[in-house]
Amino acid sequence: MLSVSGLNTNYRSSRGENVRAVRDVSFEVEKGKFFTLLGPSGCGKTTTLRSIAGLERPASGEISVNGRVIFSSSRNISVALNKRNFGMVFQSYAIWPHMTVFQNAAFPLEVRGGVAKKLIRERVMRVLETMGLEKFAEREATQLSGGQQQRLALARAVVMEPELLLLDEPLSNLDAKLRDRMRFELKRLQRELGLTTIYVTHDQAEALALSHEVAVMNDGCIVQIGSPRTIYEQPANRFVAEFIGASNFLEGTVVGAGHAPALFRVRTPLGEMAVRSDRALSSRDPVTVSVRPENVEVLEATPEAGLNIFTGTVEAKVFQGDFVDFQIRAGGVNVMARTHPSLRTPVGGSVAMRLDPEKCIVLRAG
Repeated sequence: MLSVSGLNTNYRSSRGENVRAVRDVSFEVEKGKFFTLLGPSGCGKTTTLRSIAGLERPASGEISVNGRVIFSSSRNISVALNKRNFGMVFQSYAIWPHMTVFQNAAFPLEVRGGVAKKLIRERVMRVLETMGLEKFAEREATQLSGGQQQRLALARAVVMEPELLLLDEPLSNLDAKLRDRMRFELKRLQRELGLTTIYVTHDQAEALALSHEVAVMNDGCIVQIGSPRTIYEQPANRFVAEFIGASNFLEGTVVGAGHAPALFRVRTPLGEMAVRSDRALSSRDPVTVSVRPENVEVLEATPEAGLNIFTGTVEAKVFQGDFVDFQIRAGGVNVMARTHPSLRTPVGGSVAMRLDPEKCIVLRAG
């Protein structure tokens, strides 16, 4: 298990000012799990990863792996990078061009020493086979494709049988289709090898596809930790809802409790809505309601009864192949809806919208 507690990391700006890159970051990762630090550039995710790796010295906090403390400001402990037994892959794969595929993968074991040549070969070939690179063992590393080089960088990281695998945006240099393919490869490898993995990315699709758990970061802090489904369906605040996918935001005022537990009635520009909130709300409380586009059901005929049914006019639509994005004007606001391509309502046409109350989420402030 990885445990990070009260981590703070500072640096000096070009003006000599003290900048807090990471602020009181705490989380735990169970053994064998895939944990992602997700956020925009400058949010502190890479600094957190580098602090775990030993490439940065935090100002305060404590980091332990499987019960072994590798950094503690209060106890003046800071284990050297080469003593932490972590595997690392960064944006630049740092493939050594003068070495073969086998030599690249074997290099960490040869540098560490204490392993017989026969055992090195056995271990390296076993890892290359797992990565699908065994046929290229004697090929020059520069003759590999981008995806193969990425797998070679992974092979070099895992051949040491690390306690932690640290990945800093390793797919960012690949084209879109190869990146999609490598997500499946990464997930398969992590599952087969059982490696505890810490992954850094700004790509929400990667985080949702790969992770057991995601920590969303902003301005040096963790703003929400949860499973990919929880992060997407129950965002903690507007920042998370905006950063993870698309969402409609409706400002409103609480009118009263709804007819079911955790449901409340809120007055919005669309009209009165039933919305979900896991915390108690009082009448007249100002709130922001988040509704994902795929949770806006577009209907060509208005139902006779039901909750959260509104009418509007199609202002624009964009064909995306397997879905169509609609912009619907209703109550003075635009609502985005994601529908099946079979819906052919033209721009300027009238439609009805049904919003599932369970999917209309009241966001916390901040």
